[in-house]
Amino acid sequence: VRVSASSPSISINIALDIADFAIMVLSSMTYDATEGPNAVVSVCAKVEVGKVARDSILYITTPIPGTANTATPILDFIPIAEEIMFTEGQSSGASECVDIMIIQDVFVEQKEIFEVLLLPNPQDLFAVFIKPGSDRALVSISDGENDRSVSVQP
Repeated sequence: VRVSASSPSISINIALDIADFAIMVLSSMTYDATEGPNAVVSVCAKVEVGKVARDSILYITTPIPGTANTATPILDFIPIAEEIMFTEGQSSGASECVDIMIIQDVFVEQKEIFEVLLLPNPQDLFAVFIKPGSDRALVSISDGENDRSVSVQP
């Protein structure tokens, strides 16, 4: 820090090394699931660049407002807001996943969708970066009932 009487401004130089930070991305931008007993979809985040310094990220599921075929939390999937911890030293390619339960219902439906958001943990805000455009994934739920044949007896 340098301050002088003739120039009341303060200048601070900070050098950051990208190797000190991890850049996280979702492993895929789309995931497919089918309703069924014990159905789950695993959504994964991975370290794209850098090395982890005990960072955590948040996964949050959300319906997509204004979309006709949006999946309904509790009725179509179990919503999550979950923290995932990456351990110190994990580097490019390391991944951590969450499982989201898909609910089987008895209704014949079109594909339904919801989003999974990847967010930095506010407590670790300066230790991890989420790559813009790689922070949300679309999950599409296919209806298991569409595969069933139905016969009607006269």
